[in-house]
Amino acid sequence: MNFLNPSLATKRGFQENPGLSQISRPAQGRFGLWSGPVRLIQIPVFGVAFLGAGAALAQEAAEAQSESNQAAESASPSDEQTPKESSEKPKPAEAQEKADEYFGHREQFGARVGFLGGYRMVYRYDHDSPRCVDPLTDTGDPQKFCGHQSPFAIDIALSYAFFDMLEPYAWARFGLSAEKQTNTKPVIILGAGLRFYTTSDSRLKVFFEPAIGLELEGDNGQQDWLHPPGWPDPKKTGTDLIFHIAIGPQYDFAKNVGVFLDGGFTFGILRSLMVTMELQAGLQARFP
Repeated sequence: MNFLNPSLATKRGFQENPGLSQISRPAQGRFGLWSGPVRLIQIPVFGVAFLGAGAALAQEAAEAQSESNQAAESASPSDEQTPKESSEKPKPAEAQEKADEYFGHREQFGARVGFLGGYRMVYRYDHDSPRCVDPLTDTGDPQKFCGHQSPFAIDIALSYAFFDMLEPYAWARFGLSAEKQTNTKPVIILGAGLRFYTTSDSRLKVFFEPAIGLELEGDNGQQDWLHPPGWPDPKKTGTDLIFHIAIGPQYDFAKNVGVFLDGGFTFGILRSLMVTMELQAGLQARFP
């Protein structure tokens, strides 16, 4: 056998053994003599295709798992919010405690009474004003400016609060004694006003109240005042227009009961130029 010429040896082997030539002879089909290299190429190609298909399946499985994880994460906050929201709901005891700490006056009727006293200053309009000092103790021309303690009085008011901070009221003042210095009967004032509250829903609050009214009491009828020697006949005491302002704290012991203290001024402008500096303490009841 000629080993130096492999193609010749192969040819002779095929001639000597025809069956072997049919088994081992390279196919002369579509690729002819290139069928061997093609088959060698097909092996890695199929391997690469198989690996690619496996990688694609793995990627699809990973994407499906990622989507399921995202769905679980998006669902978990709502699940977590449910107990959180339920925990944020006020418990009955806490709600009751907050209701117990509310002391606003909204939609409540109120009735209050106060005891007050003060110091009054009067500036007379010459002879057009009633006298402000006893003529038997005054010498010379009638005194134009007077100052004296005002008689004690009782304030009564009925109110209804449309809002916590705003409380309109009807107001009356009744004097406990006549005023000797001006020869007038116990004071009677009828009017109306508003109370404005700060921190209106708390126990302790501060209020400011303006009011307007009419002073109605008349002369006390002392004879010495009617025609005193050397004095012109005095002008009869008429109705006076009154303005009132006050400010002070109020403390509510309960939703229906509170006490207050205020200081303020009451002005009169028709009879004379009059101002009374006042201090008042009182009690307020509210319902329902």
